[in-house]
Amino acid sequence: MTGKNQSDASGDENARSGLLGILDGFLSVMSFMTRLPVPGSRHGAPGAAVWAFPFAGLVVGAIGALVLWIAREIGLGAWAAAFLALGATAFVTGALHEDGLADSFDGLWAGGDVERRLTIMRDSRIGGYGALALIIATGLKASLLAAIADPISAASALIAAHMLGRSVPALLMGTLDSASKSGLAAAAGRPHIAHVGIAFLIAALAAMLLLGTAGLIAVVLTLLAAFAAYRLLKRKLGGHNGDTLGAAEQFGELACLIAATALAAHS
Repeated sequence: MTGKNQSDASGDENARSGLLGILDGFLSVMSFMTRLPVPGSRHGAPGAAVWAFPFAGLVVGAIGALVLWIAREIGLGAWAAAFLALGATAFVTGALHEDGLADSFDGLWAGGDVERRLTIMRDSRIGGYGALALIIATGLKASLLAAIADPISAASALIAAHMLGRSVPALLMGTLDSASKSGLAAAAGRPHIAHVGIAFLIAALAAMLLLGTAGLIAVVLTLLAAFAAYRLLKRKLGGHNGDTLGAAEQFGELACLIAATALAAHS
């Protein structure tokens, strides 16, 4: 084999290896963030593939958007459609982020030191703060979706919310250390800042394509939500854990839906 042929073969092999790495990263994220059947056996938090977080949001959001659109088309009403869509997305993810939201509120607003807060978060039982957080967050998301009159606009808002929402955990993973020495968040480690930037850029561009001006406002509100979460976790825990990353995703969803609904009401 000549030098040129060897070089071409090496280039093709590197390209295939790169594509396989991208595919494996995406599948790893899908395996962790959803309950959808994923080829191969993948375990643990996919910290090296945070760039793929928004794509998981795209898949989950699209499923919820389809349920919402069908429910409205057959005349179930805006509120029923909104709750069915939220139920569908929670089913697809195994309520991963909702569980994190409840555990985070139970732990972060408990008294005591950091270790006690982390211990409370590890407890599978739900407390008063967690139950209240779930009720308010779910009710607020449903009311925001129901307030968007056009079914296509509501479906687009839901997809954008899931993509932008998943960029918030990526931002926190890239800027905060793990609050615990054990657990999935600790095992994932701190991702490369370039991958974090790619994740946010993908989510931001998708939101602006789907929502237009509302998407730009949603990006700003999501950044504010991420900054608020950063300050809170820095003060309460000194870092993040899996539960707080799930809670942060929920705040990102809400930020996007608030922007989409507010502009829909004034258009």
